[in-house]
Amino acid sequence: MFFLHVFGKVEFVISHLPIDSTVRLDGAFVPRLLYAYIGVVLLGALHIFAMPSNPLPKKTPDDGRHVTGRRAIVFSAVAVVGSYVILYI
Repeated sequence: MFFLHVFGKVEFVISHLPIDSTVRLDGAFVPRLLYAYIGVVLLGALHIFAMPSNPLPKKTPDDGRHVTGRRAIVFSAVAVVGSYVILYI
């Protein structure tokens, strides 16, 4: 569940990159088929972020005290995408 929220947020950031670079190269907004594709990606990101497929499980008292392997991978992926965004935007 945590991964899906992060994935939805990352998709919002990733979908911004091609739009921004295309508008910068053209100098103005020119209608392209790429924008329709990115619109579909944004709708998918909204669906993943706002309407998760599985409900959250009940928390136990020992949840959150340690970082599992999956969370470490997710945090690493977010850090890589964040550094890409900072370097290339």
